Amino acid sequence: MVVSLLLVGAGLAALLVGGTAVVSSSVTLAHRLGISTAVIGLTVVAFGTSAPEMAVSVLASIQGSPAIAVGNVFGSNIFNILVAIGAAACIAPVVLDPAVLRKEVPICLAANLVVIGFAITGGRINTWEGFDLVIGLFIFLIWCVRNARQDPQSSSNPESDRVPLAGILFTVGSALVLSRTAIGWDWAITGLLIGTVLVWFLEPDPDTNRPPASTTLWIYLAAAISILITGADLLVRGATDIGLGLGISEPVIGLTVVAIGTSAPELATSIVAARRGELGLAVGNALGSNLFNLLGVLGLAALVRAVPVEPRFVIIDGWLAFGSVLLLPILARRAGVIERQHGKVMVGCWVVYTLSLVVIALT
Repeated sequence: MVVSLLLVGAGLAALLVGGTAVVSSSVTLAHRLGISTAVIGLTVVAFGTSAPEMAVSVLASIQGSPAIAVGNVFGSNIFNILVAIGAAACIAPVVLDPAVLRKEVPICLAANLVVIGFAITGGRINTWEGFDLVIGLFIFLIWCVRNARQDPQSSSNPESDRVPLAGILFTVGSALVLSRTAIGWDWAITGLLIGTVLVWFLEPDPDTNRPPASTTLWIYLAAAISILITGADLLVRGATDIGLGLGISEPVIGLTVVAIGTSAPELATSIVAARRGELGLAVGNALGSNLFNLLGVLGLAALVRAVPVEPRFVIIDGWLAFGSVLLLPILARRAGVIERQHGKVMVGCWVVYTLSLVVIALT
């Protein structure tokens, strides 16, 4: 249990460091490339923060645990909207770009319906359907890049915030401790240390007016995303061990423990973005991650092996994921803004949903 708690602590510290670095480098890149932070969030950041979901679901499919693969996707998508965007709204009212409401939200809803349709018709997502989902993701990415435009509400000061020194020290220290325990020097510990060192040495200085080179920015962003991925992996390991110790079933673990852990990068990124006033990045990251999960993660998992879908995912959780996205235009229908009270309601809905899953699983 001590090791599990240390894994959770190390994962949370890594998410803080990685989230701060991802937002800083993403905003700077958006200004350098002349596109909006929302586009960066929908593409580069969304792909990076969805990597934990992809790794977990594909691995679960290979190992014959489809309930975790599907539960991870739907649970992560519910978390991304209700908690990642809801928590950002609790920090500052989230202004939804009308273009996002007209384009990205309908695309996300359509992708959700396609996945549910595939699951209803055959009780699973087969290889050809997985291929169709992956092709749909590539089409979306091409469309997104071609329609990239400069966001007039982007921050006028793209310089980086300092990555918290305490988070770096705790991350490195806990990683070194974990390397001396039963965890050993596996890929997560090694990647976490390498990524943290790169972020420390390549971090742009916000006190200077000299912008970093583009190559340095891309390396910095890649290192930051690697910290998010490895931090999420450590968090999932610790939280899953704790969940299994409490006797929680596999589908519920996928919907709750694994989904929370793999969605932690989206939450960390959205909170840091909200604190910096880059709300377009927060919304774009959440919606983009949902699309990557539905089209890329489930698509790749199905390409590896046909993914059976349990009835509860079609009857309950898939529609809850659909409804959480539909909630965005409903809450923002008047002024195009998700207010703080809306954010509290969204987070509260997720808490009720999660508690109900856990209570039912333990009874």
